[in-house]
Amino acid sequence: MSFALAFVAAASIYGTSIEDLRKEFPNSPYDDAIVADAINREVSSNGPAAEGEKSLRENVIPIVVRFPDKCCVVLRHPAFSTGGAPIYCYRLDRDTLIEHFSGGQ
Repeated sequence: MSFALAFVAAASIYGTSIEDLRKEFPNSPYDDAIVADAINREVSSNGPAAEGEKSLRENVIPIVVRFPDKCCVVLRHPAFSTGGAPIYCYRLDRDTLIEHFSGGQ
C-alpha cells in the first residue's frame, strides 16, 4: 500500500493527470460497491457543501488494497495531500465497513 501512495504523491508533484492515475490504479468492477460507499461516506463526513462534493467525486483516486480478512479503499485527492488520505476498510464477505482512518490519523 505504501508504494501505491508514494507513487500517487510523486505523480501529483510531476503533473500527472487524475485520469492517468485512474488508469494506473484501475478498480475491479467487484469493488464498485465499496468504492462508491467510501466516497459517499467521505462526502457525508465533509458536510453538505455542493462544490466540495463535486470536487471529491471528480478528482478522487480510489485505490483498493486487499488483505486476507478485509479490503480497504484509500481515497487519494489533491485536497488531502497535506493531511493524508482517508481509508475505509470493509469485511470481505459482506462489504460491511469495519474500520475508518481519517486523513489526519
